Amino acid sequence: MGTKNGWRWLAAVTITAASLSACSDTSTAPPLSALTAVTKPSFDLNSAVAHTPVMGELRMCESATSEAGGTYEVEGTPVGASTGTVHNPVNLAIGECRTAAIDGDGANAGLSVTAHEIGEETDGTITECLEAGIDGVKSCMPTSESSAHFVNSFHGVLITYRNVVPQEDVVALFVIGDVEPHGINDVVNFWGAQWWKNNSMSGVVSNGVASFKGYATEAGTCGGTWVSRPGNSSDPPDKIPDQVAVIVTTKVLKQGPNISGDIKQIVLVNQDGGYGPAPGHRGNGPVARVLCNAP
Repeated sequence: MGTKNGWRWLAAVTITAASLSACSDTSTAPPLSALTAVTKPSFDLNSAVAHTPVMGELRMCESATSEAGGTYEVEGTPVGASTGTVHNPVNLAIGECRTAAIDGDGANAGLSVTAHEIGEETDGTITECLEAGIDGVKSCMPTSESSAHFVNSFHGVLITYRNVVPQEDVVALFVIGDVEPHGINDVVNFWGAQWWKNNSMSGVVSNGVASFKGYATEAGTCGGTWVSRPGNSSDPPDKIPDQVAVIVTTKVLKQGPNISGDIKQIVLVNQDGGYGPAPGHRGNGPVARVLCNAP
């Protein structure tokens, strides 16, 4: 467990098997004698590609249901007279697929490829899909991240990862008011000089709320409370991650320099990149999902 820019993160993420609609778990690849080799890969290394396996390529995808992207180390070992190559590392955003390795040689040569997430313990299973033959017959099989994946003219591999950030390992410190729309895809303002104008509360709001810019110094979980200080004295982080956990509060109470409120909900927000620690750099973004509700 570490602390980074006001956040606590668990170093591990979970990768679970992702179902691929284009694949059949029960089909069997035809014998090599029935296949026509692909002599050239269809995409360049590290190109953004579709979520489908293609012969001669190893494609890596971050599931659209992942809660975080990932950086993956890729290594390739030639088999036979292979001239295949890999791209290392591969950075995947949520929902993105990229070509990590290509091999356009004949059936007696290929590339054995391994991939694993950098700095994470990838404990679980993933899905590997094999495409073979001119008719596009596909088969899917579960595999572990430590497995070697073989790519050549007759074999293409698609690996799909799903990263989940455990809810209890994210501390929400930014705040929004409960009256403002904060459903999925609603854009919220969680930091800035005009925070008090952009966030209305259903409960008590003390005089002096304009001194609060949207960042708490300490906070509990749903049903708990948060506390803060005016302006930059709340010590907002210099940078924030792409996804930010944000408190939904019903009130803002100010006594002297102390500011506090309750935690009605915690939501996850995809911040738009405009945030800066100075209140003139607003923190905005659409709500991605609800992390918890007060009991």
